[in-house]
Formats: sequence, C-alpha cells, structure tokens
Amino acid sequence: MKAEEAIRDALQEIGQQAAEQPLTPDETATAIRYMNRMMLSIAYLGLGWTTVTSSSDTLTIPTYAQEWLILGLAKRLIPSFPSVDDSTKVDIRDNLNIAWNNLLLGNGAVPEMSYDYRLPVGSGNESVHGTRFYPEDENNILQEGGDDILLEAP
Repeated sequence: MKAEEAIRDALQEIGQQAAEQPLTPDETATAIRYMNRMMLSIAYLGLGWTTVTSSSDTLTIPTYAQEWLILGLAKRLIPSFPSVDDSTKVDIRDNLNIAWNNLLLGNGAVPEMSYDYRLPVGSGNESVHGTRFYPEDENNILQEGGDDILLEAP
C-alpha cells in the first residue's frame, strides 16, 4: 500500500475525500506528518515502520496493521475538518478500538513455555534431569512405600 492510498482512505473514512478527487499538497503534507508521528509513537511494537517522506512511498507495515493506520490517521485528521459530524467520530472511534485489538493480536507472539525444573519427564521437562525422572544413581534402590516410590540406600 502506498502512503497516498492510506491518506485517501483516511480522508474517505471521515467523509472529506471522493474516490476520484486528487489530494491537495496541504492535505498530503499534513497527513504524512501525522502518520509518521502516530507510527513512531508505537515503534515499540516493532511493526517495521519506515518514515514516509512522499505520498508515493510504500508503507512498510504488515497488512494486519493497515486498518489501524488508516483509522488512526482519520481520527487524527478530524480536527482539521470541523464539518465532520459526531456520528462519524463515534464510528471512527469504535472501529479504531477494534482495529487496535486486531493489530495487537496480529503482532503478538506466543512465547515458548518455560517449564518448572521440578516437573517430571513427560510433562515437557526433559532437559533438567535428563531423560529419566528418577535418579540414575546405581547405589539407590527403588521400593514402594504406600502410595509413594522411595529411594533406599543399599
């Protein structure tokens, strides 16, 4: 997606741009400035944003983040257009919250599970005690004692 497409979509979301209408240089410059500020404020998410300098620049974010970018830009552009009605503002806000949640879900990675060292083999923990749960000491003998398996020294 090109920056110009995102800007046009954002302006269409707030009802300020027709599909065939060209963007003005002022609208483009303002939108690029807002877009860069907005994306740099969430740089901690690691979306791979590259600062946009021209409307012909390609956006370097994943596709799952594009909806949030467009709606977020639309929300930031609303004060520039006093004619935007309240119902549009509410729709933008609600859709932006949904898009933000989807962005976080798309960006999330499930970390590898860290197993407690006390877990027995077969519960996912094979690296701490080797491949056997019981100690492999030949001097110990296993015996049953009630419901437990006990170690008995010879």
